[in-house]
Amino acid sequence: MKFDSLLSLLQVYDTEDKCREFFEDTRWHGHVVCPHCHNDKKKIYKLKRGIFRCSACGKDFSVRTGTYLGESHIRYQQWLMALYLVTSHKKGISSTQLARDIGCTQKTAWFMLQRINHIVSLHQTKLDGTVEVDETYIGGSERFKHANKRTTKYNIVQGEKAIILGMIKRGDKL
Repeated sequence: MKFDSLLSLLQVYDTEDKCREFFEDTRWHGHVVCPHCHNDKKKIYKLKRGIFRCSACGKDFSVRTGTYLGESHIRYQQWLMALYLVTSHKKGISSTQLARDIGCTQKTAWFMLQRINHIVSLHQTKLDGTVEVDETYIGGSERFKHANKRTTKYNIVQGEKAIILGMIKRGDKL
């Protein structure tokens, strides 16, 4: 299902249970597998809302166990909102802005961003077709610096300038 706004996402996933069920369906596709022993043959018991017990190894687990959600106590709805916001912003989102948007602390938002960015980096693909590339140098001009702060004599390219490179596949809406 594709959403055009955060509001439309929250209208569908308006409760914590619906969000948890979304993550369960995304991970297991209706067939729960123990993340500890990878049992999918023996019985898996549903103890209470979102908690399962494997009959093979006897361990309890949830949809969070062994995933980027980790053993965090962050609500499923906040994870879902964070995933939407991070993936829908072309230029990304800061941890302070994410914290304001989903109602958590900046430290929690930073933790979530680290996890989400790691997962996104695992699923990036190579660019093919027509790719647009551009580069620039960011930093102050050497001639405007004090004489004892200059790294080279008026050299525009070298010095303490940062090199920025950007690439995008033509037609993509990143």
